[in-house]
Amino acid sequence: MPRQKQRKLPAWMKSVDSMYRWAKKNSDGFLDSLDDLPDDLPRETRADFVQSHKMQKEDEFFEYLEVAEKALAEGSIRIYRGIRIPKSCLGSIGEILTCVDVGDAGFFWSYDIRSAYPYGGGSRSINDAVNVILHGSIDFEGIDWDGGFGSYSIFPEEREIRVKENTEILLDGINEYTIDPPVIVSSGSGEQFSKKRPWESRE
Repeated sequence: MPRQKQRKLPAWMKSVDSMYRWAKKNSDGFLDSLDDLPDDLPRETRADFVQSHKMQKEDEFFEYLEVAEKALAEGSIRIYRGIRIPKSCLGSIGEILTCVDVGDAGFFWSYDIRSAYPYGGGSRSINDAVNVILHGSIDFEGIDWDGGFGSYSIFPEEREIRVKENTEILLDGINEYTIDPPVIVSSGSGEQFSKKRPWESRE
């Protein structure tokens, strides 16, 4: 019988200090505020800015690390995604689902419902569009930690959880509606809109 693969976080996520070092190396724009400092700034003043930046970011990273460790311990994580749909779709939960392409539900989600805003989700060309929030959960293995944390290191207010492409998401709510039983959707490569309802109930 094959041995089950043990869940684990990336090696660079062992502490906020290692997360800071990873972001410096891998997140484009992470050091922009420091790069924009005047060239003639005194060395001591520049060092103060660098230290202040590090302390602020490590405070933010501590929150993300707690979320990651909880997901690791539980084997899954609650996620939320804000999208825009035509106002004509509002009604029952079934009517709303007709306007969400559940085969391509998107991979930019948030671990905090308060940050689930459609920053780029949904069509901005739709007239009379409204925002809705998808509620769901994914298994730990479906999380793209590099992509999500890379975004979080620059835009912490979005509290992003990046879902790997073509990963199953258990969708169990939209706005105040509960989907019972939940339905299986796929992260695909970014949500679109469809008049079809290709969703499938999870037994």
